[in-house]
Amino acid sequence: MKKLVLIGILLILSVCVYLTTQTPSSEQDRKVNFSNFFKNMGKGVQSVARSTTKMLPLTDDDEKKIGEELSSFYRRTNQGDKKTKNYLNELLKEFSPYLRKKFKYEINLDSCACSNAYALPGGIVFVTEGILDTFKTESELISVIAHEIAHVELNHCIDAVKYEALSEKIFKSSVGKLADLSRRLFISHSFSQSQEDEADTYAFEFLKRSKYDPMGVANAFANLMNSSGTSTSNKSSPIRDYFRSHPPLEDRVKKFSALAKQWWKKNSSMKRYLGHENLKKRVTLSQRDFGKKEYRTGPIKSSEQPNFFTK
Repeated sequence: MKKLVLIGILLILSVCVYLTTQTPSSEQDRKVNFSNFFKNMGKGVQSVARSTTKMLPLTDDDEKKIGEELSSFYRRTNQGDKKTKNYLNELLKEFSPYLRKKFKYEINLDSCACSNAYALPGGIVFVTEGILDTFKTESELISVIAHEIAHVELNHCIDAVKYEALSEKIFKSSVGKLADLSRRLFISHSFSQSQEDEADTYAFEFLKRSKYDPMGVANAFANLMNSSGTSTSNKSSPIRDYFRSHPPLEDRVKKFSALAKQWWKKNSSMKRYLGHENLKKRVTLSQRDFGKKEYRTGPIKSSEQPNFFTK
């Protein structure tokens, strides 16, 4: 009951902060976009939650130990196509120069036919077999891996564990208990919309610095929409938008295709890699460059922008 009261107070405070800081410049701006509203509101709640979790002294070394425990568990229990697992972990090498946390990051293959990817504390990332069938290029796949790595690098994973550990009064009594808590927590856990937005931005910034096409982020979201077979373009609903585990896919496609288009306009002389064949053959760009047909050059034409519900 105390938790519900605290959450209610935080939500009310966040609404007040949001409303007092908005200065609409036009009639269009005054229209309520509930998705953006709750994303901004989530930032206020999140900052309070982060302050609270700082009271639990879990360091990067503790998170590393949790990751090692989780890694050991999943190596024993998870089997999958060896070539695909090697391919996914080979892609991790692209991130080495940019990782702040000194974990031994690894990617596990989940046999689920659904399209999903998720991260655990300590640098453990999962990619489902279904999402590999959903994407068309290596640039899309690496954007999703970047998104999941962001949840680790930006402390989203460990903050969730800290908060839950405080609730269950586990504290630092046992790495094994914390690892078990992490496994249970992330089965049903979803990040806030503001955290998802941070992870999306991290992925886009990574692609800009990589050899890959920055449009990979928008294309990944567009293909996830296509595979779901459902539209998110219905009228905005405060209940639906708040309880969604992720920001609406259509909003994410529009945002990151616009950002990619802007980037290509400024960098029209550059070329960036797509990787259709790499994804099909499970061979990374660093292992094999499939040549001119796999490169995109700018600026982006309207026909090259992500399409919704296309086969």
